[in-house]
Amino acid sequence: MGFEQTLPASGRSSQATIGGLLEIALRDRPLKEKLASALRLILDSNPGNFFNQGSIFLADDQTTNLVLVAEHNLAQTFRHECTVVPLGHCVCGQTALEQRSVFLCHDPEDGRYPHGHFCAPIIAGEQLLGVLNIYTSPRPGLNDQEEAFLASATQSLALIIAHHRNDDALLAQRDLLRTILDHLPFRIFWKDRHSVFQGGNQPFFRDVGVTVPDELIGKRDEELPGRRVDAATYLRREEWVLAGEGVLRDYEELRLFANGREGLILGQLLPLHDAKGEISGVLEIYEDVTEQREAENRLRDLTFNDQLTGLPNLAIFKDRLGQSLVTARHKQHTTAVVCLDLDNFKKVNNSFGHAVGDEVLRLSGERLRQVISDRDSVGRMGGDSFVLLFKNLQQEDEIALVLRKLRQAFSQPFPVAGHEVFITVSLGVAIYPHDGEDAETLLKNADTARHQAKEKGRNSYQLYSPSMNASALMRLSLEGQMRRAVEQQQFEVYYQPQVAADSGLLVGAEALVRWQHPELGMMAPGDFISLAEESGLIVEIGAWVLNEVCQQAKKWHDRGIGLERVAVNLSPRQFQQHDIVTTVCAALLDSGLEPGCLELEITESAVMYDSEQTTEALNYFREMGVRIAIDDFGTGYSSLSQLKKFPITLLKIDRSFVQGIGHGGDDDAIVGAVIAMARKLGLKVLAEGVETKNQWELLRDSGCDELQGYLFSRPLELGRFEALLTREAVADHITIGTGHPEQ
Repeated sequence: MGFEQTLPASGRSSQATIGGLLEIALRDRPLKEKLASALRLILDSNPGNFFNQGSIFLADDQTTNLVLVAEHNLAQTFRHECTVVPLGHCVCGQTALEQRSVFLCHDPEDGRYPHGHFCAPIIAGEQLLGVLNIYTSPRPGLNDQEEAFLASATQSLALIIAHHRNDDALLAQRDLLRTILDHLPFRIFWKDRHSVFQGGNQPFFRDVGVTVPDELIGKRDEELPGRRVDAATYLRREEWVLAGEGVLRDYEELRLFANGREGLILGQLLPLHDAKGEISGVLEIYEDVTEQREAENRLRDLTFNDQLTGLPNLAIFKDRLGQSLVTARHKQHTTAVVCLDLDNFKKVNNSFGHAVGDEVLRLSGERLRQVISDRDSVGRMGGDSFVLLFKNLQQEDEIALVLRKLRQAFSQPFPVAGHEVFITVSLGVAIYPHDGEDAETLLKNADTARHQAKEKGRNSYQLYSPSMNASALMRLSLEGQMRRAVEQQQFEVYYQPQVAADSGLLVGAEALVRWQHPELGMMAPGDFISLAEESGLIVEIGAWVLNEVCQQAKKWHDRGIGLERVAVNLSPRQFQQHDIVTTVCAALLDSGLEPGCLELEITESAVMYDSEQTTEALNYFREMGVRIAIDDFGTGYSSLSQLKKFPITLLKIDRSFVQGIGHGGDDDAIVGAVIAMARKLGLKVLAEGVETKNQWELLRDSGCDELQGYLFSRPLELGRFEALLTREAVADHITIGTGHPEQ
């Protein structure tokens, strides 16, 4: 009733908000004024798309009605109709009657904006004190992070009300205040103007080595085991706040706790005010973030470095290349970029297995490190491709010497697992400034030259030349054939099952495109997707795949074949199109498929390409109910602080990390860290490339939600996949121990 959309305010951390609510609780002000301030603080926090609208009701003396005591940005009609709400009437009254939180999603037919409606009871012990009512963006429900924040917020509101009333029923022997404080998920204490402790909660007592309030109240920091080491630092900080200089927010520091453990805390320090509005003390609220930061550090290493070789990933290499070009331009130096491929590396994997192949890649990285000087750089582009940067070349002839050294580095076989593996390399070279003046152009031209070297028989190098027409003509021919393939419907969709890690039951599938070429036969994505991306045809092909999958998924649902979702890949080129939202909406409308049955897989690079446009599109998809997955996580270059701002539902761990688990190495720690961080962010996790039962069990025990890989099934054409859908569980058709599905 009377709902109007109000855009959310800029957010603050939930910890800072709870600290502010506790400070309000200790103010000597009228209750309505305190609750109005508390409501604005909760709405301003915006931990997850809260609209800047809401209200607080208090239960009357007979607990038969709710009385509106604070509101923010509500329509006049709403304020009038909801001045008094009987228990059991509307959402707020039902929440009060049942004393449980309620979330409803409304899509009004009277022109009002669709919205979510959340109501939570404010309870002290078993007594109903009131109801918190807020509005959110339309979505199926609140995520774990939002629910945890609002639980703390309603506890804090109970504290405000209880502290203000100060009657025997609510504050008998202070048990109520103590219970509320002890159940907040933070450490809390407050002091007077002389930095003498006046109170705290049980989690704080444990940190400083006391057991009851009497051991804390009246003491100073230097008198407590868990505070005396840094007492002078705490005093300087509190004096700054007491002097009215401001509020200290989101500071991190190492602290030595009473049990001897050193941990990292994230804290807020706020001033307390007396009835005259003057500063009367300080309140600190903090949490132990040691494990969280350790997990983030592991993820940061995952983000910046290739985990197999330890070399910088492509994004970091590009950054270094860009910096070197600034210097080269200023000093007029020559710089060379070399793209290097291991020839026929696929045969190594097929002949000796992925473990041997991975070891060859790792040793290749070591040999390349030995070739370059300290001023130069080497990185891994992915797969069997590496990229090198050679700076400050005095003469272009020096590149010939560099290339000779690179080829010599691979002249000796790799001794791996009792085998001697012989590898040759193909190299492509682009030189600044002749072949390009920016990082992207140089990398592109070096890659073009590398392709030319491979086409000329491998085990060679090629300097980039604008006259490389043979390869260009071939690619143009294939591009023309691809355009006709779209018109003649030569593409097919294959489906690879995705299963629940705990049960092996089929929960979804990833749609993968194949090209039935009239002359070359069935072509896998790796043979044509890169060209489709470069030419822009990926937009048309991707739209066809999206429509085809939605139509097929709707047919399955109409036939009663249960499938939780089907995932469709959106390439970076597709996602950069301004009409991507229209494309997805059209596919859903034309097919009649429920949005919740569709999952869009997007790479890290696509997500980070245009943060504002990306956020707008992803938020729209999530509001529709479409699921969002980050594909091949760890192979791109995403900012963790930015990544968690996007409405992602699932994180897919790249197969390169899955292959290495179970050996007690870095991959175990990395996969564990990814799963832990995903849990913190309220995301599900799917592991790709699962090929052994041992990997399945390790991932399941680590808390991974879903799995995908050859252990369960290869990508299947439509007919075989439909046959699979009739089975109860994908695990039923696995031959455990072979690592491959039955044929």
